[in-house]
Amino acid sequence: MVATSSNGREGLARFKKLDVHAVGSEDRMLTHDLPMRMPASGKVTFHVNFETSQPRDIIVGIQNTEHWTGLNSVRKSVDGLGSVEIEYQAEGGLNPESSYQFILQMVPKDGDWKQQIDSSTVVIEEIY
Repeated sequence: MVATSSNGREGLARFKKLDVHAVGSEDRMLTHDLPMRMPASGKVTFHVNFETSQPRDIIVGIQNTEHWTGLNSVRKSVDGLGSVEIEYQAEGGLNPESSYQFILQMVPKDGDWKQQIDSSTVVIEEIY
C-alpha cells in the first residue's frame, strides 16, 4: 500500500493491477508527449518512452478525421528500454478548419501498421 494525499486528506491507495516483469520482456510504449495543440505548419517534436524485447519500429502519422485519410508517417527504430525523440512534419501542413488525430504505433521491425503491437491515438484539439 502507498500513502497518498487527496484534497488535503491523507489516505491509502492500493494497486489493483501491479505490473511485475523483467524489464525488456514486453513490447510497449510507456509514455509519450504528443501535443493536443499543433501549429498549422504541421511540424512537431515529441518523445516516446518504450520497452522492447527485440528491435521494433515506432510509427507516427496524422489522420484527417473528416475524410478518414492519412497524411505521411514517420518511422523510428527502437530497442531495449529507453526514450526516442521524433520529429514529425505533415506534408503540406494542416488546415485549421479540419479535424485531425495522431496515430502512434509500435510494430515489428520493418512491419506495417496492420501488425501493431501497441498503439495510442491523440485527438488534435486546436490548430493554430
